[in-house]
Amino acid sequence: MGTGDRVYKWARRAARSGAYAPRFVSWLSWIVVGFVAGLLARVATGRRLGCLGTVALGVVGGIVGGALFKAAGGESINRFSLYSILVAFVGATVLLFLWGLVRGPRARDR
Repeated sequence: MGTGDRVYKWARRAARSGAYAPRFVSWLSWIVVGFVAGLLARVATGRRLGCLGTVALGVVGGIVGGALFKAAGGESINRFSLYSILVAFVGATVLLFLWGLVRGPRARDR
């Protein structure tokens, strides 16, 4: 039995038990929510970013949006849902708005 077979069997056991799934899904969901929210914020504000910039914008926007929603008495992001995408979208849009204030009106992304 080779190393690949042992890793495969270990992964199957872990997947069946659910021991490692929540962490992986959590990171994966942050990336997916970040990408979707960053993409929506990019379209709404007319900014141009690359793929990694879009994901980073959405993930940081999720953190900012979660803090804003929590301060307003709402829920922050706690699982993958449309509400999470909305929270991250609001945060990403706020970040892009603040970025536009810092860079000035003439510094539209080229």
